[in-house]
Amino acid sequence: MGRAGLHLRPASPLTTRRTPQPAGRPLYARIADALLDDIASGKRAVGTLLPTEHELCALYSVSRATVRQALLSLQDQGLVERSQGIGTRVLATSRRTEYILAAQSANETMGYVEETRFVTKQRRMIRVNAALARTLGVTEGSEWLHVSGMRVVLQQPAPPLAISNVYVVAAHADLLDPAQHAATPVFRMMERAGREHITEIGQDVTAVQLTPGQARTLRAPPGSSALHVLRRYLGKDNLPVQVTSNLHPADRFTFSLRLHPS
Repeated sequence: MGRAGLHLRPASPLTTRRTPQPAGRPLYARIADALLDDIASGKRAVGTLLPTEHELCALYSVSRATVRQALLSLQDQGLVERSQGIGTRVLATSRRTEYILAAQSANETMGYVEETRFVTKQRRMIRVNAALARTLGVTEGSEWLHVSGMRVVLQQPAPPLAISNVYVVAAHADLLDPAQHAATPVFRMMERAGREHITEIGQDVTAVQLTPGQARTLRAPPGSSALHVLRRYLGKDNLPVQVTSNLHPADRFTFSLRLHPS
């Protein structure tokens, strides 16, 4: 049980071991693996604190520097959050997912919708107030369908990719089939129905900080950095017919734009 100084005691709550790793694997990485197994199996539930550094040093018979390296490794993977004076809290049961959207055309930009899924939480008709009208770039008092939810990456048991809000002008609200919306861009539904032809897609990306409520939803540290991506879809009258707002934790989304000289 004591290879390379790594000891797991039967009486300890940390007793899960991974398949033996190659002899050259760093000691801190093997400790991180053992902790990861406990987190993935639910022995260390999301929201709970891991043992203190001192307790982990005693548990594995290693130095504090080694323990800190192991915890930093878990933090870099988005699994835990370390707070001075509090400890190390479990944030997720699997490594974080980063979605990279590389695009050089509007069609490629829409790959984001096709490679992810929208999970609806609420849908309702609203009249846009002054503050929201300024944010969305639409007319105050106009009527829109507001659909809120989360966007997740397909076939990956990871934390949500984004908090999403979709606004569709009332004239086209009847086209929004919840089953289709999970995988089909709303503006495509408008075009297929012969209602609209999208003439322009505008996008604004802003750096923000997550509020405590947003952080809980996204399973991210409160106050951590995020990217707010706002897209406006202009119809045949050159007016917005759809606006989408996506809030991404900064470490889960990269937008890569390639431009070619004309």
